[in-house]
Amino acid sequence: MSSNITKQQVEDLKLVSSLSIAVDESCDINDTAQVSLFVRFISSTGPKEELLGLLPLKDQTRGEDIANAVIECIEKHHIPLDKIISISTDGLKSMTSIRKGFVAILKEKINHEILTYHCIIHQEALCVQTFPEEICKVMELVIKIINSIIAKDL
Repeated sequence: MSSNITKQQVEDLKLVSSLSIAVDESCDINDTAQVSLFVRFISSTGPKEELLGLLPLKDQTRGEDIANAVIECIEKHHIPLDKIISISTDGLKSMTSIRKGFVAILKEKINHEILTYHCIIHQEALCVQTFPEEICKVMELVIKIINSIIAKDL
């Protein structure tokens, strides 16, 4: 079932003219560094935000390690990097450093200007203000859960 969902998601991504990615680096309960890669796009059925991959980092959490993992995941699904029009990240130096950060490395690989944002949770909070009430309740719950996780040490 999960492979079928992934296949449908990748087929949708191949049809879109542009997409946005959101990347967040964190550690799991075993202290293994990993990157969450979300894609946002408009499909024939409407706007979607999907988890494209939960990518373990093999070496360190440097910008180039994160960039290599993300690029490998996107290319594995045969999605052209040129479709990316914006990137959302957290504010870590490994993500935002001007020369060696993930965003800088990805910008070098993409042949056009891209928009960059940081702190995914703030974007989600802003989106809540414009969504219908049913979706707002879900988004508010998600924001509370994320803030609770962030506030507590694993």
